Amino acid sequence: MELGGEFYLDLNTLSKKKYSVEACLSGEHPLYFDSGRSALRFAARSLRSGMILLPEYICDSVITAFSGHALRFYRLTPSLEIDMDDLLSKLNGEISAVFLMHYFGAVQPRAILEQLESARLQYGFFIVEDTTHSVFSARCTIGDLCVCSLRKWFALPGGGALYGPALAEREDFSSLPRKTDDRRACGMICKSLFLDGTLDCNAEYLNIFRETEDALDAQTGLYQISDFSRFLLRTVDAGALAVRRKHNYARLKDSLAQLGVPPICRLAEDACPLVLPIRVKDRDALRRRLMEHRIYCAVHWPFDGVQADERPLARELAAHMLSLPIDQRYDTAHIDYLMDTIDTCKGLLL
Repeated sequence: MELGGEFYLDLNTLSKKKYSVEACLSGEHPLYFDSGRSALRFAARSLRSGMILLPEYICDSVITAFSGHALRFYRLTPSLEIDMDDLLSKLNGEISAVFLMHYFGAVQPRAILEQLESARLQYGFFIVEDTTHSVFSARCTIGDLCVCSLRKWFALPGGGALYGPALAEREDFSSLPRKTDDRRACGMICKSLFLDGTLDCNAEYLNIFRETEDALDAQTGLYQISDFSRFLLRTVDAGALAVRRKHNYARLKDSLAQLGVPPICRLAEDACPLVLPIRVKDRDALRRRLMEHRIYCAVHWPFDGVQADERPLARELAAHMLSLPIDQRYDTAHIDYLMDTIDTCKGLLL
């Protein structure tokens, strides 16, 4: 049994779904890019010069996407809600945009969003809303532009969406070249063949994933989504994805509660989780122990060192947070296996 790690792609199971991811997003009229990074860099073009306010806890690819803009960070609470006192204290006429992030499926509380809307009216800044973690909880809340990296949710070689009421530059988008490199799909197919025992290709698919991730990190051009990735958006049932994730999350959350380990975020009952994030005493040791049992947990995110003094929570989470997999690949037996394994590592938790 294996949990976590890169998604695999079984070509034998592909079929078009009525309530597909593409159908779920159709009402937003999104532009589809090869990655969320490309979508965000495209969005950054529409921002006036000035300061960008980012949450202290953020992926370094977001920071890179705003290169050329002055950056400042605002604080978050331990449960990853916006510290509005801190954010409001940093607003002035020089702020051109505030970056709004919802974490791991938990949408920022309505009271916070209302305060942010009022501040926008007063200061005239843009809101760039990152829905990468929350797209299946709420496609948009108050963002002028919304950016989503879809490949975090299912087997997709590449794909990011940009949408929102302020989206206007469609002519610039249509002139972008279409991505034609689908090597990551080959890695996903190879992983499927390895897991079902058809082909001994573990080293090969891992190498493909490494090479394609390195290529994405080095990429400077902007691309539209590839034809194959766009097709895959029609083959994933968004409703079934959400149902399975919610069930797995609830089961794991209940089991963790018996060990005194709560999730970091407060997730609403109707929200769709990306992962189940927890704080633990010795994250690296726990992660190694889980890997020994073929459970591969992501780290969101290694600390990048940018403006470290303004980002105490980001530094703390980089050392102590672990993201437990609860996605649609898994059933009750998988979640119970994950919990049984964690139960053997109690000394590393608290």
